[in-house]
Amino acid sequence: MIHVGIPPTKHQAGQVDATKHSHYKKNVAHLSFIDVYRVIELFDVTHPALQHALKKVLCAGGRGQKDWAKDVQEAIDSLNRAIEMQGEDDAK
Repeated sequence: MIHVGIPPTKHQAGQVDATKHSHYKKNVAHLSFIDVYRVIELFDVTHPALQHALKKVLCAGGRGQKDWAKDVQEAIDSLNRAIEMQGEDDAK
């Protein structure tokens, strides 16, 4: 990310460090486009509540049916449910 008013560093000006934060990067050269479901697959998000939250966050306010705040609140609700489910599973 380049911040306005801050001169770009050599790294920001085009030098890519492929090893820095590599767990956040996926090679998608073989794909012509990426949708929410591909992101879920690429990052191996397997918990259904996390999948739902991710979809809500990535598309917040952009689907025309609900506003941004509603989508974000639904993502929060899904994340809270994921935490509840983890607690249920840990209590077994």
